[in-house]
Amino acid sequence: MSAFQLDEDVNSRRLARECKQSGLSQVKRFPRKLRGIGTLDPSVLERVTPKDTLLTGDLSLARDHTRSIPAHHCGIIALGNSEEIMWTVTDKDYRRIIANFKRQFPEWQACEFSNSILTITERDVLIQHAEGQSLVDDEYLTFDSPGWQNRLRTILNANTTRRLSS
Repeated sequence: MSAFQLDEDVNSRRLARECKQSGLSQVKRFPRKLRGIGTLDPSVLERVTPKDTLLTGDLSLARDHTRSIPAHHCGIIALGNSEEIMWTVTDKDYRRIIANFKRQFPEWQACEFSNSILTITERDVLIQHAEGQSLVDDEYLTFDSPGWQNRLRTILNANTTRRLSS
């Protein structure tokens, strides 16, 4: 079972409850002792990502804090809207983006997100990984492109093994 840690932006009681009810993943709410620090504190990445995949609403988290991403981590998934669609992202929007991704990529719960950084919107996913102190773009996939799920699985596997073998 996959384990996800919500950050302060996506710290939704309802999202955690819905995920728990599905039985496909474990979702942890953002720790009370870290509230107020949020993901603005780079140490949150160092504390959380070695244990669980971080689910955040901060689309620039990985770019702004690349130096704080541990060499081996359980993954970072940022949720937001695409550049063409600008609105304030709400709890309902986060749940909708996740539900859409799960519907289009039903094998998500069997995937390993380790050492991958995903930015998921309502229509696409950007996959990256950190190398040293910089982010590397692996691929940008739109949900309407044929075979994007297979390509995503391949990249996730490569990122997991790339870092484990180094």
